[in-house]
Amino acid sequence: MALHGYGLLAVASAACWTRAIATVCDCDAGSMFCNDRHDFYDCSLEGGARACFANISKGAQQCACLKNACAPSAGLYSNAPAACLSTCTKPAAAEICPDYDDQHYLCNYYSRWMCAMRTAECKRKPAASDSEAECNDQAHGDEPSDTLDSFLICLGGGIQAGSTEDRSAIALV
Repeated sequence: MALHGYGLLAVASAACWTRAIATVCDCDAGSMFCNDRHDFYDCSLEGGARACFANISKGAQQCACLKNACAPSAGLYSNAPAACLSTCTKPAAAEICPDYDDQHYLCNYYSRWMCAMRTAECKRKPAASDSEAECNDQAHGDEPSDTLDSFLICLGGGIQAGSTEDRSAIALV
């Protein structure tokens, strides 16, 4: 009988462990950007990315679609030198992102995007849509977080839910 009790405990522990290591993902309410606790994803791209965003926003935990359909922020500095990675994996500008209501993931994604664009050690630069390029040129501030805030204000709703801007060709150059 004692073994039977341990068997139930082992089954209960295994069930808890499985839930604990399952991938959890969610999306911003105010933009088409998502997070899977490992990376930030731009799901504003045409096709499957928008479907992925819609499913996750409805509560579906189908997180694999993020890696398959959306653009990960880690891709912004893929194959980059160590100096680029150490700077842009956790950019200083991201300190403002908790204050971006309903757009935390958009803010975090673009903090990495701007870092890759503006850090000399990041040799490969992410491609930019017309609005991203314009706002990147206009963004200014005394601190990286001020520059990111200026960029996000300029960008406004250009890539948010319902945007008509075609971002399907955005890639590294």
